[in-house]
Amino acid sequence: MLEIAARLLARLDAGETLVVATTVGVDGSAPRALGTSMAWDGAHVDGSLAGGCVEGAVLDVADRVLDDGRPRTVHLGVGDPDGLAAGLACGGRLRLHLARLAPGAPETAALREAAA
Repeated sequence: MLEIAARLLARLDAGETLVVATTVGVDGSAPRALGTSMAWDGAHVDGSLAGGCVEGAVLDVADRVLDDGRPRTVHLGVGDPDGLAAGLACGGRLRLHLARLAPGAPETAALREAAA
């Protein structure tokens, strides 16, 4: 998440609420590293997890997280049992954690500290 931390903090400081999706597991090959994050505010994306159809599937879940505030963990990739088989060109599978991040949340302070 640190690769987009400064941009996330600027958006949070501007009063935006975001959903942050972070790669927490990789099986096989993946286009980006473990810990890579992407943020979504319902209209704009910041960062990239894998590109293409994977991110489209992530945005569907992110919209639900933005609406109800409940974090979710999803699995995306070839043969995914959860039915989110968005498919990775490299043939791998990703486990992603999505959580809402609001201005003033305790996680915001932790992100600010980590980015410094």
